[in-house]
Amino acid sequence: MQTKKNKRIKGKGWFVNEYNIIYVCGTIEGTFKRVTTKMEANTKNLIYIKHKSNARDELIARTSKTKSIKTDFENFGIEAIKSGAKTKRADGTWSKKGRGTSSQKSAEISFYKHLLPYFKNFSLEDINAHLVEDWQSMKDHQGYASDSISKWRNYLSQIMDRAVKYELVSTNKVELADTIEIVHKKTEGFSVDQARKMMKHSTGKIKAWLFLAFNSGLRVGELKGIQLTDIDFNHKCIYIQRAIAQNVITVTSTTKNHSRIVYFSNYTADILKEYIESNNIKHWLFESNKGTFYKSSSTLEKYYFQPLLKELKIKGTLGMTRKTFASVAKSYAMEEEARQSTMGHRPGSNVTDNHYTFPTMTEIQAQKGQESLAPVNDVLFIKKVAKV
Repeated sequence: MQTKKNKRIKGKGWFVNEYNIIYVCGTIEGTFKRVTTKMEANTKNLIYIKHKSNARDELIARTSKTKSIKTDFENFGIEAIKSGAKTKRADGTWSKKGRGTSSQKSAEISFYKHLLPYFKNFSLEDINAHLVEDWQSMKDHQGYASDSISKWRNYLSQIMDRAVKYELVSTNKVELADTIEIVHKKTEGFSVDQARKMMKHSTGKIKAWLFLAFNSGLRVGELKGIQLTDIDFNHKCIYIQRAIAQNVITVTSTTKNHSRIVYFSNYTADILKEYIESNNIKHWLFESNKGTFYKSSSTLEKYYFQPLLKELKIKGTLGMTRKTFASVAKSYAMEEEARQSTMGHRPGSNVTDNHYTFPTMTEIQAQKGQESLAPVNDVLFIKKVAKV
């Protein structure tokens, strides 16, 4: 592990960086170059680099090695991300190491969406711990989860590791940045009264979405991935086979079970049938205006769901319907195994209860609760006597 030094020395065509590594620099074909020699700045190497034209010779030799490599952040970065994908062998099989097709596509989308906009104007050498920490803070303020930021940071670290390998930088300074540990407040689901209100006052696509979401506890990506052929109206169930996120279709993963059966009620069946017939749905249950699946849930959120919530004076997001289902299912004694199966959690998992469930309440329940508590209230709280 490199030890950081405070003293930094330099000479004609060379300098020693803060990690005590000798760099050579100068103009090559009209462009200023700065390249690491990977040599430690000990007495022997300093004598060598100071002697006559050694610094210039090292610069020319080492620049020629990296001449064919595009070193701007965009081109070098995406190549580094692509290098993390699984490779196909001559016999047609795939390598064990590396990201699969859907994970690789997600990584490339993350690079263009979350890394490139911030780092595109910086050279690889300019990317330091301070920049990385600023970028992390920006993503946190934008509301992204800490695990997502951590995943994107790992992509950035992969890029810088590759830069070290090609001697474009002396060290991966992403590793020197403080990691981000943000504990976000646990998001609650909607109350039963709010859910009923939304289903009552919604229309069209969002009505069908809400009835099915509240009735099944499906993830937003799973709802987007439903095709008409997945629905069995005779048995009132849906064969969940895929999920869609960031324009990537995922069949299943090690953490999320996208292959299972969920059931729905007669009420939901009637709503879905009416929606399908009146909108002449052909393929995707919740298709966009272009007849394709929704690449992102933001369109549904912005143009269908939030206007409804604003009208009803309710705050929340599409993802909260899943938490609502989990809370209602537990509060009204749905069997634990059935809840976990419906929500796509493995048997015995604590996720269903620890992460998704909250106590639910209706106006009727609240009224009954207050009535039952009346004897205690009468003792603890003295009623004010009106003055005559």
